[in-house]
Amino acid sequence: MNRCDLIILGQLFSNDQHGYEIKSFVEERELNRWANISVSSIYHRLGWLADHGYIKNKAPSAGKPQRNEYRLTSKGKERLYEQVQQFISGFNDDPRTLGLSFLHVLPTDLAISQLKSHIELLEEDIRHLKRIIRRNKPTATLSPLSPLLNNMSLDHLKVELKYMKAVLDVLSDPDSAAQLTSFFSINE
Repeated sequence: MNRCDLIILGQLFSNDQHGYEIKSFVEERELNRWANISVSSIYHRLGWLADHGYIKNKAPSAGKPQRNEYRLTSKGKERLYEQVQQFISGFNDDPRTLGLSFLHVLPTDLAISQLKSHIELLEEDIRHLKRIIRRNKPTATLSPLSPLLNNMSLDHLKVELKYMKAVLDVLSDPDSAAQLTSFFSINE
């Protein structure tokens, strides 16, 4: 599963686009933050997808400047379908879970410092997302949960915040912190 591929192929599903248009979409929607992709990797992935036949570089129109405009191929559409299915039902590849499973290797003060910084970022992201949701009031055409993706992201951030605070509580208690001695010991 590749997040960048999913975004590129998804953008090309409805209409042909230049790499710059896809990059702008990613930046405007802040996908680089919440989808965990690098904006700089977009052009690399466009080349890879084209080389492997998932997208095709359209020939420029007469009199138009030389720019790479991409379109989705039938092979790309199949890959897009596979990617969407994998992402909505696949294993959660959240790197925080893996990081927490090796928490015991960090000095406690370093782990506490990192968790506090992460908690502050989560709290700021929650405030930011709440502002976005207030600005984009729900529409009657979707559901009371609209905007669905923003509300889902908000709920995920709140859950993550809850558990990061719980881990911080474990580390802040010297007796509990001393029990973190091996892989996944925080799960016992």
